[in-house]
Amino acid sequence: MAIVGGYRRGKKESSDVDIILSHRDESQTMNMINDLVVSLEQAHLITHTLSLWNKNSERGQLPLAWRGEGARRGSGFDTLDKAMVVWQDKKKAGDDAPHRRVDIIISPWKTVGCALLGWSGGTTFERDLRRYCKQEKGLKFDSSGIRRRSDGTWVDFESHYTASDEGPGHDGRCPQPAPDMDTAERRVFEGLGLTWRDPTERCTG
Repeated sequence: MAIVGGYRRGKKESSDVDIILSHRDESQTMNMINDLVVSLEQAHLITHTLSLWNKNSERGQLPLAWRGEGARRGSGFDTLDKAMVVWQDKKKAGDDAPHRRVDIIISPWKTVGCALLGWSGGTTFERDLRRYCKQEKGLKFDSSGIRRRSDGTWVDFESHYTASDEGPGHDGRCPQPAPDMDTAERRVFEGLGLTWRDPTERCTG
């Protein structure tokens, strides 16, 4: 789990809370958002579900190929499963407890570094990152992964291959996923040829 958005960048105040959940076993994140929202409703921790998106689970959590500049845009800026809810914990203050906007994002482990990077912001940093990927690398970046603009295929910067695995077909070996979220995000920076920037250095408005 990671709290992202302005909190991760060190902002003292924020209009909402963004939380990313993931698991190394991707069967655990399949349809997790539906089960989680039901559980939170039953626990009386959320009063309203403003939006619920589970298209990622519906397609088996496979990275979605990019369809080009002319493709019809969907809902939101990525295709991850997510819920936007209103949270209220009444344990201490009862009905007077404040309501808080919480965005819950579920990412498959294979692209959790992109999710962490994309949902941490800030706005100008993310805009410049997308422009760099497009103009310098020929890539399409969003929080659900990186794809080649030439053919739409997914690019995996987050898995690790040893020297003996490199080359055509990687010798038939399976890629080794990142051991943790922080490593996955750092590998995205490295794969894009960028110097690592701590989230506190991304407060660009």
